[in-house]
Amino acid sequence: CAPSKDLSIKWFFPTVSPAPTIREPDAAPTALPTAPRTNHPTQSPSFTPTETVECFVEASITCTTTEGGTECKDLTQPTQAMCTEDDVLSLLKFTYTGNTCAQSSNNQGSNSKYACSEPNQSNPNFTGKADIECIGNNGFIYFKGSNVEQGDTILIANQDNTALPEKVACLVADNDSAAYQIVDIDTSNDYAIRLKDSFGAFTLESCTSGGTPKTCQYDVEYTYVVSNVGTSNMNITKVDQTIGGNTNS
Repeated sequence: CAPSKDLSIKWFFPTVSPAPTIREPDAAPTALPTAPRTNHPTQSPSFTPTETVECFVEASITCTTTEGGTECKDLTQPTQAMCTEDDVLSLLKFTYTGNTCAQSSNNQGSNSKYACSEPNQSNPNFTGKADIECIGNNGFIYFKGSNVEQGDTILIANQDNTALPEKVACLVADNDSAAYQIVDIDTSNDYAIRLKDSFGAFTLESCTSGGTPKTCQYDVEYTYVVSNVGTSNMNITKVDQTIGGNTNS
């Protein structure tokens, strides 16, 4: 027989790797500090218009008399400046100028009842506010006013168009009642009174004779109409008016 051999048997067992060990973190991770976010200022966007904005308006100005509504362009100078003729003189309207007696200009003459005197010779050219009183020789007070200024109107009239008395005397005084001018005006039909005649501190602007008014002076009203005829919005903030070198807003 053949010699026996020793048999050696090896067993192979599958090797199982050990399960991994999961380790819990000790603490939550610390986030790195970050600087606060800074908002950098930005410039306002520049706007370049792509078209020109135009404003279209229509403007009209009308001028009419306060009494009667006559358009100013239709006003004419009176053809006859004489106030005293054969008709009844019922109204005289003066402008207070503050002029002296020496500045008078009229044709009443020395034989008329006209006279002008200045009791206060130290101040004959008083131009401040005045107290004025005009009295007829019939005793009727035709005008009485305080704080009258240059350019104010002095009206001497009978409302029923009856004749004025033969004479009207006007006293001009300062606010302390110190008289500085006394003017006597002959208002009869015996001596001439013409428009623009001056009697001391008074210049005649209007008169009514025989029921017919004559005037060199009118009170007028200006009316402004401005219309936006374009497509852009419009705001009117100021209106200036210049007449005779004087500007009013």
